[in-house]
Amino acid sequence: QHEPGGLPVPFFGRPAATGTAAARLARATGAPVVPAFLPREGAGFQLEVGEVVDLAWTGDRAQDVQRATERLSAEVEVAVRRWPEQWLWLHRRWKTPSRPSAMLAGGFSAPLGESTQAEPR
Repeated sequence: QHEPGGLPVPFFGRPAATGTAAARLARATGAPVVPAFLPREGAGFQLEVGEVVDLAWTGDRAQDVQRATERLSAEVEVAVRRWPEQWLWLHRRWKTPSRPSAMLAGGFSAPLGESTQAEPR
């Protein structure tokens, strides 16, 4: 997400660097996107399949990818709200630049007073 090509999109009220592969692939192929999640249930898992996500393409590639990425990120947020105890993210999800152009250039700044120094590994 934090590499050039990722976009800042809203995630739990804050811009978060987000990969665009799903949006770009859907736009390039016209394939429908169906959110699916596999939350733990008891000793197993339960497949949860959503409805086809409406991704209206306008012909403006950058705008289409931005809007589709926002829409797909919102689907992930819904799932996290539904099963918050099952969400795990292993890197700084909100390590997002203050400007989209900075992200595309590979420069990142810490939001809301977070340190810009590297975290321990």
